[in-house]
Amino acid sequence: MCSVFKHFGSGKLTMEQILEPAFKIAEKGVPVGLKTSLIWNKFKDVIKNSKQAEDILQQGRTVPLPGEKVYAPKLAHIFKLIASDGKEGFYCGTVAQNIVKEVERAGGVLTLNDMKEHLTFKLNHELQEPLFIDFCGFRIWEMKPNTIGIVVLVALNILQLYDLRALGHNSAEYIHIVSEVVKYAYLECWDYLCDPSYNSPCFKSLLSENLSIRIKMQIDDNKASNSQFNITGSNTSYVGVVDEEGNGCSFICSISSDFGTGLIPEGCGFTLHDRLKSMSLNESSPNAFGPKKVTSSFHPSIHGN
Repeated sequence: MCSVFKHFGSGKLTMEQILEPAFKIAEKGVPVGLKTSLIWNKFKDVIKNSKQAEDILQQGRTVPLPGEKVYAPKLAHIFKLIASDGKEGFYCGTVAQNIVKEVERAGGVLTLNDMKEHLTFKLNHELQEPLFIDFCGFRIWEMKPNTIGIVVLVALNILQLYDLRALGHNSAEYIHIVSEVVKYAYLECWDYLCDPSYNSPCFKSLLSENLSIRIKMQIDDNKASNSQFNITGSNTSYVGVVDEEGNGCSFICSISSDFGTGLIPEGCGFTLHDRLKSMSLNESSPNAFGPKKVTSSFHPSIHGN
């Protein structure tokens, strides 16, 4: 976020002004919605045994009821550090030390130098040629892997082989076909959702008509297929904003699974993500687990005639 602010910001607002609403809410508290309360109750075991569980849960390590206020003073402090010190406020000093300490305590591998290397990451200003397909009179553009945009395009290419209108919107048949198509599209693209440095240009073959036909032939119109993958998680927040001058921002914040790893660094008020579960343990895969590799990422979509 700090890099985006530095390279693309208008300069009309300071980082403190941008983050002020967030840390004020964290300090003054915000009522918990029904859905949030139910989700927290379902996954409370992920964090309740953490030494810092009360940074997320209520005192007594209980889940807040719908309508109850939750407070996050430690998270507010982190926001203020970032507002005043920029990236250094997060990737250096006490915050970085506490993150490393918590990861090491859990048996993971992370060093202070790993944290500091985020500060030397150079933003790539080179324009990347996007991918696109034509679908029902619209041109659908997507970013290349490591984003999951390719999954969207593969799925839409397959769906073009069906008469979706005849199935009836949101009918049982319609939902079944769309679900199966998206499932197969994910499976077909899985190994290509990886660090671009390890990817192969052949991922463009995923958009071929032959592939779409082959996948359609594999889909049973009356029966759901079994998948070797079972990845769950619903802790992703998305904000899309376009201002009066036409500037757009598509922002996604994800810790992947509910409460992520369940690890809560001391004095931070947040849990660490578990996004690396998206990487492969198969060493022959382009998406094989390894140091300094970028995992898959979410993305915006752009629709236009």
